Amino acid sequence: MASSSGHGPSKKRRTLADADEDVRLYQSRLAEATKKMIVLARENARMKVLLQKYLDKDDTLLSTSQMTMGSQLSQPSQSSTTVLPPVPPPPLHAIHESNSEDQTSSSSSYAVGDAVDSFGGSNSQDCFSSSLSSSMHDEFVFDSQLSQLDDVANTSHLDEILSFLDRQEALDHDRLFTMQSEVATLRESATVPRVGVGVLLYSAAHPSCVLIGVRKASHGAGKVQLPGGHLEFGESWEECAVREVKEETDLDIGDVTFAHSTNDIMPDDDKHYITIFMQATVRDGQVPVRMEPDKCEGWEWQPWEHLKSPAFQARLFMPLRHLTLSGFTPHTVEP
Repeated sequence: MASSSGHGPSKKRRTLADADEDVRLYQSRLAEATKKMIVLARENARMKVLLQKYLDKDDTLLSTSQMTMGSQLSQPSQSSTTVLPPVPPPPLHAIHESNSEDQTSSSSSYAVGDAVDSFGGSNSQDCFSSSLSSSMHDEFVFDSQLSQLDDVANTSHLDEILSFLDRQEALDHDRLFTMQSEVATLRESATVPRVGVGVLLYSAAHPSCVLIGVRKASHGAGKVQLPGGHLEFGESWEECAVREVKEETDLDIGDVTFAHSTNDIMPDDDKHYITIFMQATVRDGQVPVRMEPDKCEGWEWQPWEHLKSPAFQARLFMPLRHLTLSGFTPHTVEP
């Protein structure tokens, strides 16, 4: 807050327009974020459904593969562990008879053994070992791929996303309700009369003149006004005059005193103002600057009597027009 002691201007308070703009911006961002989260949730849900089909098939294939592998592994183990029953020794009288037969059958047994070996006894064992090793390798690769698919399915986090959306929606609803309550409070305050402060500036370089500008982007746009603004909470009229002049024109003023007041009802804009007019002197050598180009088209010095002419009356902002019609006469500053 600024004062005549030389402190800088204070921060402007929030207005109804500022609150409305914040609500619109927040609603826009909320809608965009919600839309993106819903799209992401749907994509994750679709991915989970697609992966689930493959995971079900993989579970079936894994069970079948394990059963087949188990049966293959059980066959060689059974053959290797089979114990033949003991053969009773032959009677003594048959030994002599078999000796003659041994010589005859030995040659044939050797031939049969060679035939069996040449038929592929060792080769069949090698093929079985190779098949067993290949099957175990395929099972390992299959289990690895299945594990990767399980990880992909787990990363969808569909339930977490939906839960987050529910929590976020609840929080956003509370925040939006708070902002809407603030806007409603500001709207209610807008239905009661407000206090505005206008400042009549005098300069020795421009005798019998006051500083005026043309309003922009607000109620009364295009009308001629004095520097000024709203009276803030806890602020004196003098402090408000010093602050508003500095914010709008970058001028330092002194000799700030009360000049006049008007009761300004604006039915077209649904507004009601009590306007406090202050008067002050601009220190020598200063030139007004258009500090808020979005609110004012520019500043110029204009003789007070010109403002009272019919041509100017139609151009004056209502509080200033009421002041010129009130019979108030500003004091002059000698050069």
